Amino acid sequence: MVAPVGLDGGLREVVHRTGAGGSSPQSGGRGCTIRLTPEHGVDMATTQRPLVATTNPRVRDAVLSAIAAAGLEADVAEDADALKAAADPTVLVLGVDLAPAAARLELLRRTRVRLVGETGDSERMCAWSAALGAAVITLPEGLRWLTGALAEAPPGERGRVVAVLGGSGGVGTSTLTVDLAWQLARRGRRVAVVELDPGGPGLDLLLGLEREPGWRWPALASAAGFLGDLADRLPGVDGVAVLARARGHHAEPGTAAVRAVLQSLARQHQVVLLDLGRAVGGLAAEALEHCDGGLLLCRGTVPALGAAVDLLDRLDTPVPLAAVLRGSAGDRSTVGELLGIPLLTALPEDHRVASAADLGEVPVRVAGRGWRRATATLVAELAPAEGER
Repeated sequence: MVAPVGLDGGLREVVHRTGAGGSSPQSGGRGCTIRLTPEHGVDMATTQRPLVATTNPRVRDAVLSAIAAAGLEADVAEDADALKAAADPTVLVLGVDLAPAAARLELLRRTRVRLVGETGDSERMCAWSAALGAAVITLPEGLRWLTGALAEAPPGERGRVVAVLGGSGGVGTSTLTVDLAWQLARRGRRVAVVELDPGGPGLDLLLGLEREPGWRWPALASAAGFLGDLADRLPGVDGVAVLARARGHHAEPGTAAVRAVLQSLARQHQVVLLDLGRAVGGLAAEALEHCDGGLLLCRGTVPALGAAVDLLDRLDTPVPLAAVLRGSAGDRSTVGELLGIPLLTALPEDHRVASAADLGEVPVRVAGRGWRRATATLVAELAPAEGER
């Protein structure tokens, strides 16, 4: 029979990864819809706990320790009969000793398989990996990679991650990011904002949190692998958790840190908004790998649209994007056609919004009707009311 194994889900240490990993970008393209509500529920015909299947006690114990570090519980199948009798798992951590038995099972059609073995099993693991569609993990070297891979929630079980980009300089990506986050929180969503724009003003400053205690990027710059709950570590206001850059610190977080942080925040929040500014390479590229969609904020002038088209060409991402026009210049009916992405709405110029940012005030609290109407359109796209889903 399959034996449930209770594991400590309270581990919150950083587990440093020794191998590569990460999630694949969502399918899509420039012309895709930006509607970012969860696409489907979890398939309740499958068990959400990983299944560990092996007759090798050393491999089994090592894998269970990695699962514990990811804060998960597991089921265990100690032989081929137990594997055959198990409910369909979403993740199967399979010892190479049971690979022949697993290859005959229907469950593999909808199961993510991680094939594990010891150093001497490398040849057999490589031989079975193609047939099983499995990633190969050699123990003990690959344990930390396994922890990170297990900790990453499937798309149906995590919040939506949305990038906010600027087609040209000075269009207000940071202002829009914090404004949308605040409005989403007012709708009862769990929201986090992350600052990844190298030239950003400081999202904590825009929200009046610059003196509040809590972690900024320097505290997480060397993180990797699995991170536990960050919500209590970050400064926040009105239900919005904020991960900002730290003034006076110019060191960039590593790509592994960006990956670990975004995976953690997406597990704990319903919407995670990323302020990327005009960044396109390095950290921005890593961040986009974890995004479900993006908003491109741009002006309607010829130079600004040219800059936006150039940025889109350099992004080279399958993440679905939509445009938000800043100001009233230009022919709104042709902006989407020029950019090659849908145009969602236009944000009017509003001097009260600029003043709010200078005072650490949320823009929508002081903005005029035009700004409020436009941002309400965006909020409805990010998190529509129950009846609109």
